[in-house]
Amino acid sequence: MRYPLKPFPSLVLGALFALGLAPVASRSAERPQGEAAVDTQDTVKPATPATDVSGLLKQLGAAQYSQRRQAFLKLWRVGQPALSAIASARNSPDRSVAAAAAVLHMLVDLRIAPQHLEESSRLFDMMSRPTPAAIVEL
Repeated sequence: MRYPLKPFPSLVLGALFALGLAPVASRSAERPQGEAAVDTQDTVKPATPATDVSGLLKQLGAAQYSQRRQAFLKLWRVGQPALSAIASARNSPDRSVAAAAAVLHMLVDLRIAPQHLEESSRLFDMMSRPTPAAIVEL
């Protein structure tokens, strides 16, 4: 099952990018060594393009939340090299894998930086449920 973007959130996000207000990662930006992978209690080792992407995609359907979260964050860190595999996972028969892959595809395709987790979550939440209050907040 595919989870297409609705036109309205796409227009809102496009406007954010045009105004320079969306949290994005520079293509050449590198995280400093020793900095935590994500500003949360559990840490994630930085992923590399050599990471087993298919294994991480399977972990998106794991029974334990911590495994799903780790896989999601590692795939987000891999970014563009994993985009084609993430796109194909959107059609997975496992609903949790398909839903996570749809969100990952949007984040990676729009180059939203993993280090801005809180801002990215808030932006995605506002885009997925466009209410008048969310539009005003954007």
